[in-house]
Amino acid sequence: SCDTAITGGHVIKITNLVNAVASTSRLLFPFPNLTAGDIDISSSLTCQGTPSAGCWSQGTNSGSDTTLTMTVQTGSNLLPSQVYSFAFQILNAQMQYPTLILNPPISPGPEIQLDSNALVSMDSQFGDTIVRGVQGGNTALKVVLPYFIVSIAQSSGLLSSSNTITVTFTSTIQMTVPPSTNVTLSGLVGATTPSGALALSNFPSYLASTASWNMTTGTLIVNLLQTVPLDPSATSVPRTLPVSFSFTVQNGAEPQSPPSISIQALGEVSFPVLGLTSWNYPSNPLNYPLYIIGFTTRTISQSNPSVLVTNTLSVTFAVNYDFYMTATQANPYSSPSITISGLTGSPSLVPAFLTD
Repeated sequence: SCDTAITGGHVIKITNLVNAVASTSRLLFPFPNLTAGDIDISSSLTCQGTPSAGCWSQGTNSGSDTTLTMTVQTGSNLLPSQVYSFAFQILNAQMQYPTLILNPPISPGPEIQLDSNALVSMDSQFGDTIVRGVQGGNTALKVVLPYFIVSIAQSSGLLSSSNTITVTFTSTIQMTVPPSTNVTLSGLVGATTPSGALALSNFPSYLASTASWNMTTGTLIVNLLQTVPLDPSATSVPRTLPVSFSFTVQNGAEPQSPPSISIQALGEVSFPVLGLTSWNYPSNPLNYPLYIIGFTTRTISQSNPSVLVTNTLSVTFAVNYDFYMTATQANPYSSPSITISGLTGSPSLVPAFLTD
């Protein structure tokens, strides 16, 4: 609204549109959920003669000189003190981890100008309203990267053993229910648990009690039943309260290196696929999910098959983990011993001598 009438030919400019990206003039359209008494002005504004449009100028550096310029259409007459509104679309600025949030400047924020008069600040900061999972998400030109902060660990890396995998995550954007939202872990290959419903344990009420498991692809889909609350202590970068759950699978009978695991979410706000790396795991690499420890090479041969002669047995083996660890490290592979069993048929009662 303005304290004076605005007639055709006057120019309205909105500037300091930081974090906004566009390449051409912007189509103007009615403001969604127009407040009673307000008037849609989108059809009365033009860009170089094109109706319902604003001329876009993409700024440089911080983007503070990014502007939208509109000319009031000839024949239009905007009344003083009347509230007018319109809407337009832009592309939010791009960013990538470790940047998780782009906050627009508080001062100056977006400003509006009539002809060559002084710039006037616009109300644009709204800190409490949650929009599409972001607290203060209706603050103009605030951009948040949908991102998971994840830790994941296993209970056992032994061959063919029962293995409980525990996942804990928070997210920068609140995952809302409804609509249905699920969290998907992919790449959990190497387990032999058959595909089907897999029971969860130690999970909060936000999650369903069972997840969908696919053994072939190593995919676990966990459904959310309730919206995960935002963490009130997260002031600089928004995030949800931590969500933790566990599930148990059977390890395979062959050793393997840690598989490549990823996490994503699908719902009202979709999270890009995040590939988990070493910093997602506890300091002990034995906790890497489905890192199954064992002999990758294991052969034995002899030098002489004749009776009652000296016979040299040659043993070759390799393992997929470094066993040279200090005894103070809390894992089942510290100070290991190697046993070869089944050596029947030899009458020798004295210790065997090892040679290279």
